[in-house]
Amino acid sequence: MASALGLDRLLIVPASLPPHKALPPGTPDAAHRMEMARLLATDAGGVMDPIEMEMEGPSYTYRTAEALRNRWPEAELWLLIGSDMLFSFHRWKEPGRILSACKLAAMGREDLKDGAMGKAAEFLMEAYGQTVRLIDAPPVVVSSTEVRQKLRMGRGGEDLPASVFRYIRAQKLYDFDERLYSLRKAVEGRLKASRYAHTLGCEEEAASLARRWGEDEKKAREAAILHDITKGLDRDEQLKLCEKFGIMTHSVAMTPTPVLHALTGAEVAAREFDAPDGVKDAIRWHTTGRADMSGLEKIVFLADMIEPGRRDFPGLADIRQAAYEDLDRALILAISRSIEYVNGQGGALAPDSERALRFLRENSGKMGEGRLSKRKERYEDIRQ
Repeated sequence: MASALGLDRLLIVPASLPPHKALPPGTPDAAHRMEMARLLATDAGGVMDPIEMEMEGPSYTYRTAEALRNRWPEAELWLLIGSDMLFSFHRWKEPGRILSACKLAAMGREDLKDGAMGKAAEFLMEAYGQTVRLIDAPPVVVSSTEVRQKLRMGRGGEDLPASVFRYIRAQKLYDFDERLYSLRKAVEGRLKASRYAHTLGCEEEAASLARRWGEDEKKAREAAILHDITKGLDRDEQLKLCEKFGIMTHSVAMTPTPVLHALTGAEVAAREFDAPDGVKDAIRWHTTGRADMSGLEKIVFLADMIEPGRRDFPGLADIRQAAYEDLDRALILAISRSIEYVNGQGGALAPDSERALRFLRENSGKMGEGRLSKRKERYEDIRQ
């Protein structure tokens, strides 16, 4: 936008006290916000201006525009906004005073194509007698609330300039979860791109299921991130790890190759990444299941099977639906499907899967209705 307007200088102005909403809890202090704005401005070829930070009271745009006009009385000033702000501009505090101090430039694409921005611009020019220019630019749809939530889970780099993201990590702002971030990077370096994509899908599915069923979301994410950590190793390498970790037994030596990575992955997670027992067990049993599984174990087992990138197979849609309605029923469907698949491939059945299925069929539905009701209520609260 700056180049389209032929600007000599681009100012990035961080707000001190936004008048339309309170700063969310955990918002970094003024010094951090100014530094992030400075980094953003540098990346955009501009400069950070602390003018609103130096003012007392709410950060109304009309006050900023008039202060800049007083600073540069002969300059041509432009206020740069998005299409959503263009449509609501007439409801801002003192819009006339803003447009007496500067011109308005709005960027958009779809709203520009359908003529909506043109009508809004005409209204403002007639109402306030000031130039309003429209610029065709691709929209960047970013929710600050969603970015904050991502940062708390060690994510968000895709939504922020690299320099700003690095600063947030270094300063541990927004409760950034460095552990989850580091785990992803470690796993990414050990897996093929397709397997890593599955891991990320499994992580988000596990997090969603954890929220649904009242389990620890960060533990679910950690287990899902690490569940395939040794998946890229061949059988000989898997068995060597078993010997290294002192878990080699006759039954382990006879374990089918697709199951071995659950054993070695659990040990690597615990020994190399200091995963707690619950996370280690969820990784250990994510391929076969076992009798009397914990809530976290059930969630990781299902997330591995139903994550969005998983190829469709008979019964997948039913398992996905059941996972959010009745966890045990979903597990019965999922483990039954796994057993059918192994039978169809002529493979050896895992005794743990058979025991898990038998246990679920004998005990499913015995969870107290009151406890289930509370979980459902909590899930509805989260969704709203």
